[in-house]
Amino acid sequence: MESLIALSLYGNYLTEFPSFIFGCKKLVHLDLSSNSITGPIPVELKKLPKLQELILSGNNFTGSIRHDIGLISGLKTLELIPSQLGLCTNLEALLLQNNNIRGSLPPSLAASSRTLEFYIFGNRITGAIPWWIFTNWTNLRTLSRRENSFIGPIPLEIGLLKNLRWLDIISNKFSGHIPLEIGNLSKLVYLNLRGNHLIGSLPSELCNLKAIEILDLSSNNFHGQLFPDYHPQDKKFLYASNNIFGNIPVALSQNNKVPNVNSSIKCMNISRLKFPNQVNRFSSSIPRNIGQAMPNIRLLNVSTNGTTGSIPNSIGDMMNLTMLDLAWNKLMGPNHLSGKILDKIHKMRVLENLDLSNNLLSGEIPSNMPSLTFLGTLNLSFNNLSGPIPYSGHMSTFDASSYYGNPHLCGPLLPLPEKKCTHDESISNSSNSRNMRNGSSEIPWMSVGLEFGFGFSGLFSVIFVPRNNLFGRIPYRLGKLKQASFLDFGDNHLISPNTTRFLNMESLTDLFLYDNSLTEFASFIFGCKKLVHLDLSYNSITGPIPIELKKLTKLQELILSKNKFTGSIPHDIGLISGLKTLDLAGNDILGGHIPASLGQLRALEHLYLMSCGLNSSSPSQLGLFANLKYLYLSLNNLAGSLPPSLAALSRISDFFISSNSITDAIPGCIFTNWTNLRNLALARNSFIGPIPREIGLLKNLRWLLISFNKFSRHIPMEIWNLTNLEFLEFASNELNGTLPSSIRNLSKLVYLNLYGNHLTGSIPTSIGDMVNLTVFDLAGNKLIGPLRTTLGNLIDLKYLNLSNNTLLGKIPASLRYCSKLKSLDLGENQLSGNIPTWIGKSIKSFYVLCLRSNMFNGTIPRGISHLCSLQVLDLALNNLSGVIPAIFNNLTPMIMSTTPEYYMVEIYTYLGRIELTFFGDVNIFVNGNMQEYNRSSSPVTTIDFSSNNLSERIPDELTRLSSLLMLNLSHNHLSGKIPDKIHKMRGLEELDLSNNLFSGEIPLNMPSLIFLGTLNLSFNNLSGPNPYSGQMTTFDASSYYGNPQVCGPPLPLPEKKCTRDESISNSSNSRDMRNGSSEIPWMSICFGFGFGFGGFFSVIFVLKKWSHSVLEWMDCFTAF
Repeated sequence: MESLIALSLYGNYLTEFPSFIFGCKKLVHLDLSSNSITGPIPVELKKLPKLQELILSGNNFTGSIRHDIGLISGLKTLELIPSQLGLCTNLEALLLQNNNIRGSLPPSLAASSRTLEFYIFGNRITGAIPWWIFTNWTNLRTLSRRENSFIGPIPLEIGLLKNLRWLDIISNKFSGHIPLEIGNLSKLVYLNLRGNHLIGSLPSELCNLKAIEILDLSSNNFHGQLFPDYHPQDKKFLYASNNIFGNIPVALSQNNKVPNVNSSIKCMNISRLKFPNQVNRFSSSIPRNIGQAMPNIRLLNVSTNGTTGSIPNSIGDMMNLTMLDLAWNKLMGPNHLSGKILDKIHKMRVLENLDLSNNLLSGEIPSNMPSLTFLGTLNLSFNNLSGPIPYSGHMSTFDASSYYGNPHLCGPLLPLPEKKCTHDESISNSSNSRNMRNGSSEIPWMSVGLEFGFGFSGLFSVIFVPRNNLFGRIPYRLGKLKQASFLDFGDNHLISPNTTRFLNMESLTDLFLYDNSLTEFASFIFGCKKLVHLDLSYNSITGPIPIELKKLTKLQELILSKNKFTGSIPHDIGLISGLKTLDLAGNDILGGHIPASLGQLRALEHLYLMSCGLNSSSPSQLGLFANLKYLYLSLNNLAGSLPPSLAALSRISDFFISSNSITDAIPGCIFTNWTNLRNLALARNSFIGPIPREIGLLKNLRWLLISFNKFSRHIPMEIWNLTNLEFLEFASNELNGTLPSSIRNLSKLVYLNLYGNHLTGSIPTSIGDMVNLTVFDLAGNKLIGPLRTTLGNLIDLKYLNLSNNTLLGKIPASLRYCSKLKSLDLGENQLSGNIPTWIGKSIKSFYVLCLRSNMFNGTIPRGISHLCSLQVLDLALNNLSGVIPAIFNNLTPMIMSTTPEYYMVEIYTYLGRIELTFFGDVNIFVNGNMQEYNRSSSPVTTIDFSSNNLSERIPDELTRLSSLLMLNLSHNHLSGKIPDKIHKMRGLEELDLSNNLFSGEIPLNMPSLIFLGTLNLSFNNLSGPNPYSGQMTTFDASSYYGNPQVCGPPLPLPEKKCTRDESISNSSNSRDMRNGSSEIPWMSICFGFGFGFGGFFSVIFVLKKWSHSVLEWMDCFTAF
């Protein structure tokens, strides 16, 4: 075909390179992408001297890139990194994504001055970006370098790219500040810097990006305020999960005028959900006018911050809101969210996810909430809500867990014995319960019962009535019990007594009023001169900690944790010389510093000041506590360095100072006297330098947790001699070196986490001697070599994560003996061979199976059908072939809604049981972006088979997965129709079937998928009308690109309009043609005529619904 200039055979079933192509001497554009062509790239391509575009991506070529391609001098687009690419001076598009390209970028690329698009994401490229590359790339419009290992700062020269519209460098290791020159990119629409190591404050120059629509800065180490003079322009998305603090920008809190520039924001996420240790510290209240300022917002997440005040009424004006998360606003800041749930919440008709848990909301649940028909997740737990649950309509779909921690709620769902209430009674009950909390009435039976005791006051020395669901005030008549020495009313619903009528209880030594509803410090306590033990924890006591406590000179135990005390820790506590236990934890609005007077408490053994808002440097007087055994200072804002005086704590057993802002190197001398230390937690600070070798002296150490710091250099060899260690976590530091064989000495180790460092070398074979391991995480390092067969010795292993390394070879057969495995993540390596068939046979307990981005081949094993607890199945980005097998009938969590499973290790300390969750923090890839799901997220179920070589139809069995949230089958060779029963997958939130060979019409029932938030059907052979109704009206034309036979909205004009009657007829005809059951006579005549005048044809463009008939007639024609 000597005159052929353009040939597109993409997305077919070619298995070999068609040799006739080499005779098409005038060929300019050649596209053979998305086939199954094997063998080397043919040398004969050099015979095509006029070729400008060569697209061979998505095949199975072997060997190397041919040198002969360099002879095609006019080539402008090559989609397949040798340094010679810089000689392609006319190159306009360079697409190298999703390969295993290694090394650094060659500086010669700077010569490609005409480059418009540069895609190199999903490789293993390292090193810094040569700055001079950008000096000539003034025409560049798209730059995507995500998911590599680039290091160093972002080059300042990036500001020269005046035409840049898309900049995506997520999930690398860029460091330093955001260059101010980025503000020069006036045409930039998309900027994504997520998941790097960037630091510093956010430059105000970002506000110069007038065209920006999506801005993602999350999961870095930024600090300071979030754009002090920030006006969000036309941004659709704003992600800023970092260490940003201060007020929500003034542009969002205008009371008198609403700036129009905010009106198109679609998503605002200022939570800490994205990345561990990257916690926002937004203070102040939610702006009152936020609903008017951002009426089109779809997602509002301000959870786990320090927001104050009540929920603004204007939030009810956000009619497009699908997710509202204001939970846990009593953890980080000086106040709590309070007030009522919005009465007009029923106007938010498309709301799907509502979380107001762990605040101080009061009043009744609005009776109109059952009208929220799309609500799929509801969490109102742990507030002060009262009255009846409106148990009707959609509200009947939620269980009791949505309401836990609201003892004044009544009605169905509540665990037995439940408080039943009719609607009329509920009004009265609600009023009464409020009266009791306000002290206007007392419960009669309680009064009568205690009066009997008061009549025999001389006989009572102990009153023990915890956990009895008692309401009302603490009776003042208790003061008549002159001989009472022990009083325990813990875990009830009592409120503060009328202290003016309360007589002093002079013999009282032990008073326990923990976990009640006290709001003020009962002054009668100061008259209990013999008091030894006082526990008022888990109440709602406000105001400063009273200085009158110094009158209790015999006090040995003072527990005031989990209240709402304000001010600072009073100096007078230092006068209670006999104090052995001081617990002020969880009063996160205390603030201030640790008073020097506490150094006088020489008898102190337990000091608990976690989450107290402390913001000073670590006080040197801590070294004066010669008898101190337990010191807990985590979750504060302590700064500076650790004082060497801590070395004097020779009796210390537990030292917890995680989640602060402590810097500098750790003085090794601290540990020389800590021979009794059992638990050491230094995580989530900013420690630098090497890990002190002196830690190796702590022979009794059981916990060593130093993750999320900046420790560098090798792990000291002395660490591997701490034979009593059970928990070892060094995750997310900058440690390097190799793992020695002496790691086998840690034979008691249960938990080993070295995630996110720079460890090199191979996994030592001696790892098989650590037979007690249940959690093993070496992900995100630079490990090489094979998976060791000795891993099979770890028969108690439940969580194994070796992802994001450079491991080679096959999965060892010995791993089948780890029969308790619940989570296996080997993704982002270079493993090869078949996926083992013993998965689902020897191991059936998987909740997570992730093998993505390796080089596995063969077929999907049918044994997966036996994984009855599977929640996450990710086999994307491999070389798997064959059909999708029928393996879905037994995947229970994907078929029916179940409570998500987690693997937990239980630890017992003074704080009670602590559950460390290792399974449940899962990274899921959605549209190429990694999202983290954890225990606080909704249960996640996902299947990802994308970017393989799978073929044929989707099995009907897949549509049984009604609780599946995410399904990605994109970039395969799947064909046939989209299953008609897809509407049964009613839990779907993400669906990607793009870049396949699907044909036929889009099922008419797809609009019933009411939770669907992301849809991609692009680049298939679909035809007929788009069922543009219900949920399908929320998607734009990009969901359907590459399907020229699809008609109707929202396709861009000029669109092919179609009525329903026409679509039915078209659908029938197209099915007939695709099935080959009939051929259209006029089509035969037309082509017969055409072949008779073959010289008249210069363009043949075959519509997809004609494909079978056309190709058959072409064969007939060429036979003559």
